[in-house]
Formats: sequence, structure tokens, C-alpha cells
Amino acid sequence: MTTICLIPGDGVGREVIPAAADVLAGLSLGLEFVEADAGFDYFQRSGEAIPDATLAAIESAGVALFGATSSPSTKVEGYRSPILAMRKAFDLYANLRPVHSLPGPFSRPNVELLIVRENTEGLYAGRERREGDTAIAERVITAKGSERIARVAFEKAEIRSRAPELRREVRSRSTVTIVHKANVR
Repeated sequence: MTTICLIPGDGVGREVIPAAADVLAGLSLGLEFVEADAGFDYFQRSGEAIPDATLAAIESAGVALFGATSSPSTKVEGYRSPILAMRKAFDLYANLRPVHSLPGPFSRPNVELLIVRENTEGLYAGRERREGDTAIAERVITAKGSERIARVAFEKAEIRSRAPELRREVRSRSTVTIVHKANVR
């Protein structure tokens, strides 16, 4: 039996996670669900955005379905996004976002993209401070982080180039395009 840790979080997460669990349960895949806490509402009640018990539940299950969390509009002392804590705890550095054409005249044909984004560095590093009335967020980019995200992109391109159903008709191989923000100064 596969266990999925359900983390509704705040706001719309409390609606979509139970609905997603119902859909998954309806597939009769032998799934088991455990619920865990995280988010700004939980922080307001307990003083922590994501408890160690939630991280332990995720680790035990090996799979988590995370809803959404509210973000305060102003800095709240001690609060840090639970999604950032999960990324750090489990080294979730690769964000994979597939993009596909949909059948029908409303969709551009032959679009098949996989966006591979580094998820733990850059502004996600959390190096932030105030200097008087100025807020500063440092962007962190390391050779290790750049190399490993590039490796994921090339590995995924290699897999996709071997799968005819994922290959564009106009090309026989996958292409990797690297996009960066080095010109932002």
C-alpha cells in the first residue's frame, strides 16, 4: 500500500486537497492517506509554519500532496514559507513544468515543452535583510546548483528524445535551451 501525506495548508488548499484525495481514492489504487499540518494559519496557532511531525510524515510516506499556504502581506517575525522548508529538508531542487498542446483549434499545435527550474537557490535561498528603510534580497547561484539542474534538464531531454509520442514532428531530437537572468543588475 502506498501512503500519501496530505497537507491542505491554508485557503484554497483546504478545498482542493480533500477533492484530490477523493479522486485518487476513487481510482482504487490501494492508496492510504495521512494528514499533516503546515501553513500560516497553523503558524498563528502554534508558532511554527511546518512542524517536525509533518516533515517526518512526508519522509515516512515518501510522497506528499501539498495544497497552498497564505502569505502575510508584511513580514511576520518567525514565519517562513513551509514550501521553502520542504524544499530544503528534502533537497527538492528541480521544479518540472510540462507544457503540451491541447487538441482543438484553440491550442497551438505541436507544443511540447518541459520547463526545468532550479527551486532552492536564487531568491529562494532566503538571504534577506533590512538596511534602514531598504529591504535587500540576495540571489544565490552556485556552480553545484547550476550543474545539477542542467544535468536534470539534459537527462529529461535524452529520455524525451527516445519517446516518439513526446517528440515534435519537426525534430528528431530534443533541444535544451538555458535561460538565465544574468543581465538583471
